[in-house]
Amino acid sequence: MSADNAAGDAAENPAPEKKHDDHLRTRLVVFVFCLVLLLIGFGVVSTVVPREWAQWAGNRIDGHLFRGIGLGLVLGFVFTWLPLLALRQTVRPLSWTMRWTLVVIAGIAAIPNLMTLGIVVGTGHAAHAGERILDVDGPGFRFGSLLGALVAAAGLVAFWVWRGVASRRTPTPRSAS
Repeated sequence: MSADNAAGDAAENPAPEKKHDDHLRTRLVVFVFCLVLLLIGFGVVSTVVPREWAQWAGNRIDGHLFRGIGLGLVLGFVFTWLPLLALRQTVRPLSWTMRWTLVVIAGIAAIPNLMTLGIVVGTGHAAHAGERILDVDGPGFRFGSLLGALVAAAGLVAFWVWRGVASRRTPTPRSAS
């Protein structure tokens, strides 16, 4: 009876090595599947987004230089300022979940600047098409975006440095006269 019991237990409980191998195989399949989806998504995004973003901006600018610079300034400033503020909050004593949430929020808020950057530094056909669209329909937009981003970053860094210096200053005692 004990030999039958042992055979029955072995059939019911597979060896731990087999469970471990199955678990690794499953994780590998899920990883490869996610990697393939990521590559397909990147391909779709890199062929569609630069052209669509340039078309969106070009439709609003409609070939006017100062409108292009103005829209670029606003978008560059706002979508640099918001992510930097969100990232600045991650140095506070927060839970790791909240910190990662702020990093994701910063990444989402930076998307307009990242799309413009993709047009400027991109080497694909869609990036070149976006450059041509912005050359004709959105003059000044790329320059305005860069200037707005630089102003937002420099302004926030200067503010944080000033606050840090101001908070470290100790008030001087006044003499009673």
